[in-house]
Amino acid sequence: MSDQNQSKQPGKISRFLKEPLLHFFLLGLVVFGLHTVLNSAPRSGSKGDPLLVEITSADIEWLRSTWNKRWGREPLPDEFNGLVQAFVREEILYREALSMGLDQHDTIIRRRMAQKMEFLFEDLAEMTEVEEQQLRDWFNENKERYRRSERISFSQIYFNLDSRGENAFPEAEDLLKELRARDAGPSEASSLGDQSMLSPSMDNVSLKQVMREFGSSFTEDLFAEETGSWQGPMMSPYGVHLVFIRSRVESRMPAFEEVRKEVERDFGSERRTRMNDSAYGEIRSRYTILLEDLPYDAD
Repeated sequence: MSDQNQSKQPGKISRFLKEPLLHFFLLGLVVFGLHTVLNSAPRSGSKGDPLLVEITSADIEWLRSTWNKRWGREPLPDEFNGLVQAFVREEILYREALSMGLDQHDTIIRRRMAQKMEFLFEDLAEMTEVEEQQLRDWFNENKERYRRSERISFSQIYFNLDSRGENAFPEAEDLLKELRARDAGPSEASSLGDQSMLSPSMDNVSLKQVMREFGSSFTEDLFAEETGSWQGPMMSPYGVHLVFIRSRVESRMPAFEEVRKEVERDFGSERRTRMNDSAYGEIRSRYTILLEDLPYDAD
């Protein structure tokens, strides 16, 4: 070989070593090698079995004492069973997370690793496209969840029991007779009765809203009364009331289009939960769960 050819050879090798395609190929080999090594190593499991989850008596005592410190009492059987199953779920998802390398370059604790697995399950649900018919079928199967409750608009006159005492009720009855005799409207509510923090009128409110404000007894009496005239007296935890129901909207079932956004939200939430549980169930079926000295059944 001539001196000229010999001088060209190192240059070719240098250019070859700088080739990006070679770098990419070598990097791929390194990544593949690391992946093989990491995944061929046995995962940490009880008694050398990576698919055996053993809950020891020490684990049981830790769960019990942790609950005790938080709630100041021993857990009930159902509560303790829930603690154990949550602990098992966390351990299984933690190991799966490790096997997938989710812990690399990450200092988060075990619970966070299990949560990452949960997030992966939810991502699978989000990637699945929802068809129109699925939403409509869900709505038809769960219609009662979207029923619009009866709503009412009313004005009220308040009589304070603390200041009026036993006269509160008869004085309310006397005013009721007067209002009916004059065919008085609801506009007079704000100028009659006693002052209070209660609003003299409420507009388009549901039974739950009225109950939250005035209590169950008052609410039951209110929704049984007629619209368009003064009624009462009615009792609440605050005192005695006269009421004028101005309008009422009966309970109704909305059309699908009206509640579409609510349906999409609820359907998506249930689907994420269902797919999450299904994915976890598939993983859990590969594990053997050994519970040591468990005081309650934990099926």
